[in-house]
Amino acid sequence: MSAEWVLQRLEQDAHATLGELRDPKGNRLCWTLENAWRNNERRVSRIPAGRYRVILRDFGSWNDRLAARFPAIHRGAIELIDVPGRSAILIHPGNYHTDTLGCILPGQIKGRGPDDSLAVLQSGAAYAAIYPRLVDLAQSAGHIRVRDEREKTHGGTAL
Repeated sequence: MSAEWVLQRLEQDAHATLGELRDPKGNRLCWTLENAWRNNERRVSRIPAGRYRVILRDFGSWNDRLAARFPAIHRGAIELIDVPGRSAILIHPGNYHTDTLGCILPGQIKGRGPDDSLAVLQSGAAYAAIYPRLVDLAQSAGHIRVRDEREKTHGGTAL
């Protein structure tokens, strides 16, 4: 069976959703930032909760930008596929909800943006740190399970 990581959504404000990306052992790899829920509309909404396969995408403007920014490690953009009603859902650097365009942004620190909305900081460093493991996940036909509700073991509630 292929590996499965979990993106656990934790908090939402009017603009953004903060979460954490965890490996199969439950270790937090980074914080995540997505848009707030806006009925799964392209480029302005986070994706629906679900289980999505991870692949390497070797074309497109983000692939080119990431190859230029991270030439020593880049093997393709990280994409989640088979998202209902959506395409080109990438994991890429960015700090604020205005950077997401429906994608997932990693960060080493959770924070606030210029408009006081949820944000992640040190995104480039977080991306570089998790990228080799994301490549391994993609090459092993792995998945990321996106969850809106916190697991009972964490004592949380739904978003």
